[in-house]
Amino acid sequence: MYKLVVLDLDGTLLTNDSIISSYSKEILLDLAAQDVKIILASGRPYQSMLAFAKELELNTPLIANNGALIKRPSGEVLAQNFIEVELAEQILNYAKQRDLHISFYFTDQICVEEITDKADVHIEEEKVMPQAVGDLKKRLDEPPINILFNIDKKIMRKTVRDLKKRFGESLSIVQTTENYIDVTGQNVNKGVGLKALLKKYNLSPQDVVSFGNNYNDLDMLELADLGVVTDNAPQEVKEQADMVTVSNEEHGVAKALEKIFI
Repeated sequence: MYKLVVLDLDGTLLTNDSIISSYSKEILLDLAAQDVKIILASGRPYQSMLAFAKELELNTPLIANNGALIKRPSGEVLAQNFIEVELAEQILNYAKQRDLHISFYFTDQICVEEITDKADVHIEEEKVMPQAVGDLKKRLDEPPINILFNIDKKIMRKTVRDLKKRFGESLSIVQTTENYIDVTGQNVNKGVGLKALLKKYNLSPQDVVSFGNNYNDLDMLELADLGVVTDNAPQEVKEQADMVTVSNEEHGVAKALEKIFI
């Protein structure tokens, strides 16, 4: 029997309205009562994940910012990995030259140059109000924990390829939705974050089932003994999964967990 369940949020556990359905919540609370550990792992910042952890009554660490920050709901930081300021400046210059929108995530706030409709990812989806700072370069008095590109899906593949070609040896670059690219420190991903927590709990990958729906979930899906993706995932992600469940809108996580545990 599996001892730990790792869950991506957007497009996986959450509905398209960014909520945990009552059905999914019931299943997860039942598993927690059976001493199965529940870990949330998301590209979202910590402050955006915290409400979901509280809703599920979790005290397990949160894998935030695609693994760049691991932090307990109590506020205790277990691990964090920053982007070097010089590299952040290079990413900023790249974005400005191509008129691409980016946001800088720091451990306690999100910064953008100005509040536009591109900031809705923070305001509407993450429920975090970003700070408009004008020139983002002036905010680099400290290193960011990750950088988000919010771009047109028509140029997504080209931009991901270009970023990886230019910065792939120094940074982790991954598409997280059809519009978003996350940039984090070198060798940072959800799988690395999960591996650190397995060591902490004295568990092995054979004890783990993980759930995801996009490219930034692949590392933790591969690490787990059972990697499950929802049906709304891209075909390339489905092909690398051990199991495909129904979509996030059809309670895919809960229905798979019932099959696995009950």
